[in-house]
This record gives sequence, C-alpha cells and structure tokens, in this order.
Amino acid sequence: MTSVGSAPATSTQNVHIRAEERGSTVKLIYLLGVIPPAAFFSGGLIAQHVDELVGGLPFLLMWNTFSLLLSSMVMLIIFLSDDTNREGKAE
Repeated sequence: MTSVGSAPATSTQNVHIRAEERGSTVKLIYLLGVIPPAAFFSGGLIAQHVDELVGGLPFLLMWNTFSLLLSSMVMLIIFLSDDTNREGKAE
C-alpha cells in the first residue's frame, strides 16, 4: 500500500511541471519586444544632439528606419523561438 505523499506522478503532472519550467524561458524571450519601442522613442532624444546626415538622410529618418528593421528582426526571433509555432505539433 502506498501513501498519498509517495504516489507516482501521472503524465498530466509531468506535463504541468515541464510547462512551468519552460514558461520562465518563454516569458524572457518576450522581453525582447521591449527593445523596438525603446529604440524608436530614444531616437528623438539622440537626434536633438546630432546635426549630421547619415547616408544622405537626416539622422532621425535613418534612426527610425533602423528601428523598423530592428522591430522586424526581434519579432522574427520571438516567432521562431515560440513553441506554439512549431510544425507538426498536436493541438
């Protein structure tokens, strides 16, 4: 006879444990989403002190273009690292 405290873990319990372990890393990857807005809004502060052209364009225009490209790259990284986007995963 086994006691309640020593009952073997069911597969459902194992799934919940694995999901909790994985959850902390998934949430950390979502913090990458903070980078594009921070980059976009910091451009105005930096542009106040820069009076040069970058690649023939005003600095702020170039900064916003860079922020747009950075946003796309960060969202791609988040998309690829998220387990719900894997092919062949059962729903």
